[in-house]
Amino acid sequence: MITVDFQLNVANLEEDIRHSPESADQSALEETYFVMPVRLCVDGVDLLERSSVARRNVLIGTSEQSIHRIQAPNEASCWLPLPVLGFASGASQALERIRQDRGQKLYLAGVGYLVFSRQVSRVSIESSINGKECSTDMTEALSAIRTFSYKVQQMLVTRIPAMQKHPSWGQWFG
Repeated sequence: MITVDFQLNVANLEEDIRHSPESADQSALEETYFVMPVRLCVDGVDLLERSSVARRNVLIGTSEQSIHRIQAPNEASCWLPLPVLGFASGASQALERIRQDRGQKLYLAGVGYLVFSRQVSRVSIESSINGKECSTDMTEALSAIRTFSYKVQQMLVTRIPAMQKHPSWGQWFG
């Protein structure tokens, strides 16, 4: 199972709207606009999890009526602030390109990168952020990224309708 999602950051979005994203440079939109927490989790492996964020203590009871304490990821550590438009388009392109090419690197706005590689009908994703790697079905990965991209498109079209006419991004919204 793949989770690719973002959390709406209204304050960042309102600030970006004040800077007229509908006329902003294409690369600025990819790298600096619409920064919101993003999560990419494949079969329980959080590829954007930052180890620098404090872990939380969890108490687990055992059948012997004893309790053990373990440290689990803090939910916030699994959500990495990224420009959602750039992530959506970059991840889509990376997955489409590995159909022809063996590997693709997706740079994550100055915080690291993901490496996508294909093995027949599976895609492997490796994160430079935490060194984690996972593998999943190519069709499932494409579907998850398309759903994420659609959610980003709908959020932006609803809140900034003029983005549909952006000279560089208009086709992406079509």
